[in-house]
Amino acid sequence: MRLGMHSDTRLRCLRAAVILATLAALTLLGSSCQGDEDISTIVLGGSGVEINGQAWDYRGSAMSREIEMPDAVLTSTHGADFDVRSETEGFVTLLYVGYTHCPDLCPTHMAAVARALNGLPADAAARVKVLFVTSDPERDSPSVLDAWLAQFDPSFIGLTGSSEDLVAFQRDLGMNPATTEAGDHEHQDYSVNHAGYVLAFPPDSRPALIAYPAGAASDDYAADLVTLTTGGR
Repeated sequence: MRLGMHSDTRLRCLRAAVILATLAALTLLGSSCQGDEDISTIVLGGSGVEINGQAWDYRGSAMSREIEMPDAVLTSTHGADFDVRSETEGFVTLLYVGYTHCPDLCPTHMAAVARALNGLPADAAARVKVLFVTSDPERDSPSVLDAWLAQFDPSFIGLTGSSEDLVAFQRDLGMNPATTEAGDHEHQDYSVNHAGYVLAFPPDSRPALIAYPAGAASDDYAADLVTLTTGGR
């Protein structure tokens, strides 16, 4: 890694943040992505961030491998089958696995995404789908998911399924499947250990190369969504 000098302090800080977020995402994914080829060269200079010789035009973190959209059918909050690939084809898709009882990370991500979408031009926002896949099907019934997501944006799509289907879905995304932690399961008072990042899939079911770890701001989402909806890659 080489750090180029630049007189603009804000730009230096932004570039440093990109690198830190990149390393954070690689750490998050490393434990569950066997056989990945790590990003080998990250260069900062006057032209911006370059990864393996190519300009990185996104504020989200570069990932160490491409993640395909899972070929899976889950259940929407309306009780209908939702074919994840066909329903998202042609849309920029932000995908997150979490749960409605999450005390911090899940609502923080959803609020940031909602603010970003609210600030986009209407035609750009219409080309984005946000999928929230529960990691806690025991408590996150379709009605619970629907009501919780509506607090952020009624366009957000909540998805659930059998425990087996949800575990397979997370594995297809290269995630370690969520696990429940100690708590009062009889009274449904427990926490869930789950992946903490949002994946961004460009249109036309192309693989995801971008992740947003904890701390991603609405401005970061908004900037990248503008690039993605206008054909940037």
